[in-house]
Amino acid sequence: MGRRRVVLMALTAASLLAACSSGGSDGAGNGASALATSIADSTTSIVEVTTTTEAPATTSTTVAPTTTTTVAPPVTPTPTAATPPPSVATGTETRGRENCAGTTEPPAGAQDLQATFLDVDADNREDVVWLYDAPDGTHLHLRTGRGVTDDFVLGYGQGAIAVGSGQVDLAVGSETPGMPQEIIAVTSAGDGRRLVGVYGFIIKTGCIEPFIFSQGAPFVYLVSRTGTLSGLTCVSDGVNGHLEGTVATPAAGGFDATRLVYERSGRRLIPAASESGTVAASDTAGLAARSDVVGCSLSRPAF
Repeated sequence: MGRRRVVLMALTAASLLAACSSGGSDGAGNGASALATSIADSTTSIVEVTTTTEAPATTSTTVAPTTTTTVAPPVTPTPTAATPPPSVATGTETRGRENCAGTTEPPAGAQDLQATFLDVDADNREDVVWLYDAPDGTHLHLRTGRGVTDDFVLGYGQGAIAVGSGQVDLAVGSETPGMPQEIIAVTSAGDGRRLVGVYGFIIKTGCIEPFIFSQGAPFVYLVSRTGTLSGLTCVSDGVNGHLEGTVATPAAGGFDATRLVYERSGRRLIPAASESGTVAASDTAGLAARSDVVGCSLSRPAF
C-alpha cells in the first residue's frame, strides 16, 4: 500500500478582495473592507491531507494441470461361442460366380475325403457332395445327377471334418416349399470347436453359393464344447424344416441357455425367434446336444 502527502494552503483572500473593492461603489467598498478585516483576522492554516492509494489486489489463480486422456481402440475378443449374432469366420466369397465347373470327382490326392448324397436341385435325382483337404485349403466338390459339377475352397477352418445336408426353408404345401436340400460343411477350429458353413446350389449358374448372415458375411457358425457352449441343429419333420442355433453360457449351478430359430430371407439366414432358459450342470445329455451339430445327416460325427 503506498502513501502520498498533498498540502493544501488556505489562500489569503486579501488580494482577491482588493480586486473586488477597486471597481465597486462605497457600500460595496465598505462591505469588502469588513470582509477583508474578517479574513485578515483569520489564521492561515495548512491542511495535510493523506491520500491512501490501494495497490491492486493480487488474485492468485491456480491452473489445474491439463489431463490428456488416451482412449485405447476397442478390442474385439476372440469369440468363444455363437452368440447372437453368431460367431463368424470370414469365408471365401462365392456369390456372383458364373458357369461353375469342376472335375467329375475330387483329385486323386484329396485328403480327409468325406461324401454325402442329397438332392440339391429338387429334380429327384441323386447328387453327391464331397468335402476334402488340399494344399490350398478345404474344398467342397459337387456333382449333380444331371452331370453339373463345381469345386471351390471354403476359406476357413483347419481341415475337413464332415459333410451333410439340411433344409433351411422347407414348407411343404406353400408357394415356396423349399424342396432343394442345403449342404452342411463342418471343419475343425481346434480342440472342442467346429466351424459349420451352409450352402445352396444355384441352378441358373451351376454354382454352389453360401448362405449369409443378416450382416452379409457368409453363414459360418461356431460350434463349441469349451467355455460358452454352442450348437447347430437341422430341424425337419418332412413338412417343415429350418436351422436352430443354441448358446449356453456358464452360470451359477449350470448354464443360461438360448435357442435361436433361423428363417430364410433370400440368401440370408436371420434369427426369427428365440427362447431362453437354464440347463443344470448335471444335465450332461442336454449340454451335449447344445454343443454339437445335430440332425444334419453328417458323413461322420462332428466330434
